[in-house]
Amino acid sequence: MISGMYLGETARLIIAECACSKLLFNGRISTELKTPGRFYTKYISEIEGCVGPTRVLFTPKTGAGPGMGAPLTKSGG
Repeated sequence: MISGMYLGETARLIIAECACSKLLFNGRISTELKTPGRFYTKYISEIEGCVGPTRVLFTPKTGAGPGMGAPLTKSGG
């Protein structure tokens, strides 16, 4: 239980570091991702499970996802 509480924050720190290193999102990082406690553990499951009617694919070509000015790619499943 306790370890799960910090998984989202750990993921946020890793994603933010990758973005700052220009490995994700072309180096652009949102205010929310910069804010401690704003990336919840449930987001990891949602991303992994591609919850919703549309899967959003993050590709090296676009370098970004929703809210970052990248086109969305729809795929089944």
